Amino acid sequence: MVKNYKLSDLNQKAYVHKAEVRKGLFGSSETVYTKSYNIWVKLEPIIAEQTVPYSPASGVVQVNATYKVVTNSSKNITKGDIISIKYQKLKIFKIYTLNDPFKMFITEEIE
Repeated sequence: MVKNYKLSDLNQKAYVHKAEVRKGLFGSSETVYTKSYNIWVKLEPIIAEQTVPYSPASGVVQVNATYKVVTNSSKNITKGDIISIKYQKLKIFKIYTLNDPFKMFITEEIE
């Protein structure tokens, strides 16, 4: 079930760093982060399952802490972009459209 969001839910300022893939001379490519701009977001921590093989020997199941970021920004935010919130850098790997105009990004924390 998708929660309906309101503008008053957006309580943190974030910065978006656009990912742009540039081609090199010899077929190589690199990701460069260009354009930064501010948006307002709501940040919620979640736990997402990782596809890590279970090892009976160690008895450890690995999970990564990820975040759900909701915004109503009309900016063209895409997968691979980075959202900075305070001291956290979060890379977007899934995007969901919620009730118009809100979008939800599933992110992973990067260093």
